[in-house]
Order: sequence, then C-alpha cells, then structure tokens
Amino acid sequence: MQDSLFELHITEDKLLCYLIYHGKPYDTLHQEQIFYLLNEKKIVFGIQKEKILEILQTIKTSKEFLKIKEIIAKGIPAEESRDGSYKLLISLEPIIPQKSDGSIDYKNIEYYKIVPPKKEILVLYPPYKGKEGINLYGEKIPPREPHPIPIKTGKNIELLQQNDGSILGISKIYGVLQIQDNTIDIFPELIIDDDASIEKGNLKFKNNIRIKKKFTSRFRSILRKGFICSRKHRKWNASYSGQYFLRRRNQHSKFWNNSLQ
Repeated sequence: MQDSLFELHITEDKLLCYLIYHGKPYDTLHQEQIFYLLNEKKIVFGIQKEKILEILQTIKTSKEFLKIKEIIAKGIPAEESRDGSYKLLISLEPIIPQKSDGSIDYKNIEYYKIVPPKKEILVLYPPYKGKEGINLYGEKIPPREPHPIPIKTGKNIELLQQNDGSILGISKIYGVLQIQDNTIDIFPELIIDDDASIEKGNLKFKNNIRIKKKFTSRFRSILRKGFICSRKHRKWNASYSGQYFLRRRNQHSKFWNNSLQ
C-alpha cells in the first residue's frame, strides 16, 4: 500500500482502538490483516467485527482518496462511583426579624436553630461504588472508591430509609440543632458557651437554658423549665415557669414571671 497510511491507534486509557487509513481505494486489503494487527497488539476484548467489514468495504469500493478513523474495538469503562452526600432541609442562618418601621429588631434575632419533634432535618445519600469495567486487553478496571457521607448524625435524630435509597433524618425531640465536628445533634438544652448579652439577642426556648459564663447586659429570656448559670448575673429579665440555678453560689430559687436586678 504505497502512499497510504494504515495503522491501529489505542487510546491512553486502553478503552478504544481506532483503525486509521489514509490513502486511495485498495481492493486487496482483507480482514485477516486487521485481525493480525489486533492480535499483535494483544487486543482481545470489544472487537467490532461488523464495523471492520464495513470499513473494508468502503476502502475497496470508494473512488476517492480516503481519510478514515473509526473505532474497531471498545472496552467498557468502570461505572462512575457516587460519593456520599447530604442535604439540609432547614436553614441554619439566623432568623432576623424586622420592626414595624422596617429596621432590624436586633434584640430578637434568633441565632440558635430550634426544631420541634418530628421535623425533617436532612437527607443522607449513601455512597455508591460503581461496577468494574474491562479494557481492550481483557483486564478488569476497578471503580473509584467513593467518599463517605461528610456528616454524621448524633443525638436525637431518627433515620428513616426511603424508597430511592436515601435516608431521611427527623428530630426525635424539641431542642437545639447543632453541627459540630461534622456531626449533627439535637440537644434538649440550649447551651451558651459564652456570655449572655443583649448583643446576642433575647433567648426563647421551652426547655432548660444553660449559660456557661455570665450575663453582661439586660436581656430577656422566655422559657418554661430551668435556667442555669455558672456565674452571678447582672441585670436581666426572665419570663418563664421553672427554676433558676446559680452554680457558683449554690443557690436554688423558684421564679414565676419575675424580674431580677
């Protein structure tokens, strides 16, 4: 085949083999020659015999100069794995109310996410490992190892298997939703690690509120159970039915819609 190019090209991923022919029609090219080249290159999987015969017929019968590049063998790629993921069904952004004049009501910004029982919290999508593939040499192609779900469910979240394979997480209790160290929990107490102050908004919670430091300025708390503080308060208002605990003074008092000064 003078003045002609006839060769096989294998892609780098070993999944496709191209027959390349540049030249004039050639009526003495046979399929045995192509199979010889395939065998020489150790290609044993995905050979498309009908396509080879179709190309040979074109080369033999065409009346024009030919430029052919066709796939004559094809492997099967490994199925794509799917990483684990999740979708939150509630917003974690603070709730910012407005006053009647349109300005922001800073005293009543809700920085903590309070959820009722049986509230849909998130959907988990478990990882999926794809199926093996096979290349032109008959070698298995392992799928990529998928990453796990990047969040864990902790306390007071019930998991329900869904028909589509996902997992629905719902709250078991009324409480405070918190995500920390890639774990999502719902706590029955509202725990404030810092000082409680008006800058952080009024506190509205039906269960215990636990302040780990102190009150720094006047603010209002609305709750129905206990109020626990680790340090002596300054000025604050409380409207609730429950108990107040002052840890450091070992005091234990009952209040009913009282205001402390």
